Amino acid sequence: MKFKLIGNHSDPELLQAWIDDMLNKNQINSIQVKINENNILECLFIQTSQMSTWFEKYINIVHIDSSFKINIENYQLYVCLVQNANLKGVPAAYCLMNSGIKDNLEFFYSAMSKNNDLTKTQVVIVDKDLTNIDILQQYFNNAKILLCVFHVLKYLKNQINVLKISLENRMNIMKNVRQLLYDNNQMSAIYLENIKTNAEETNFYEYFQVNWLSCCEMWQTKYRKCLFNFGTDTNNHIERFNRTLKSKISSRMHLSECVQKLVLIAEDAKTDEMNI
Repeated sequence: MKFKLIGNHSDPELLQAWIDDMLNKNQINSIQVKINENNILECLFIQTSQMSTWFEKYINIVHIDSSFKINIENYQLYVCLVQNANLKGVPAAYCLMNSGIKDNLEFFYSAMSKNNDLTKTQVVIVDKDLTNIDILQQYFNNAKILLCVFHVLKYLKNQINVLKISLENRMNIMKNVRQLLYDNNQMSAIYLENIKTNAEETNFYEYFQVNWLSCCEMWQTKYRKCLFNFGTDTNNHIERFNRTLKSKISSRMHLSECVQKLVLIAEDAKTDEMNI
């Protein structure tokens, strides 16, 4: 199987040699590729035997996020992370994509479903900017898809800060959004009315209704109290993992070196787990 990579300074032969070595080394290792009609590599799915073991063992809650600027060819990295017995994030699968379009995300989730029983996952936590969440629900069909609370507040704060109203009004909107996030229905109507009143002369309340109230079960904490999520409301586990990742991988690496580092990071996580 031959393919090309994005960019003029790439070496697809080195990547192909790495893929062959990984598959020959362990039959449980899964490396799957998606190639377009021009023979360009669009997706590269990686799940080592250890990653597969982690997913099977810690299947209840899954975190999914993306990371950028980790190779010269500019392939994005999507990470599926699970929490081990010490509630520390460990990688269960990687997927490198030339873009986060619907077809590529579907390839990622489809590759996951071929190797793993996704029906046992109870919770998947993602960020608001992860696209095509509906596709994710199709594959993790028994799971509750939740938004990371930290990123919900961060995203809404950015939206509120650009409103052309007084600072006091913006602060009041943010205060009521935060209260609405943690409310148990007792004061929700009041918080919503306060948001609407302080956002007058803007379209923020209409935006909030369409984009946030329509999916409130994904971000309001009252909807997750009975879920098996270890009390986890954020993607901080994956954010910490991404910081570790970016300390060892850089945008100056070719994809062939990047994938080797990704596997080494997983092996380091296994060593850390054994030493605890």
